[in-house]
Amino acid sequence: ERRRLGLAPAFLKPAPILLLDAPTANLDAASEAALLPVIRAAAEGRTTLIATHSQVVAELADVVVRL
Repeated sequence: ERRRLGLAPAFLKPAPILLLDAPTANLDAASEAALLPVIRAAAEGRTTLIATHSQVVAELADVVVRL
């Protein structure tokens, strides 16, 4: 719950670019699954860059760059 509250300002700000750094880090699988549709909705219509170790979060992307 705390992580979702921390992400809320980024999701609600009408900026053309959304930057997320490990948005589902330290979440259990159920909490991560609940957050995925929120991330998807927040990314709608804007450029979104997400740094993540999570394969399910990476699957939201059109382009994945692995470092």
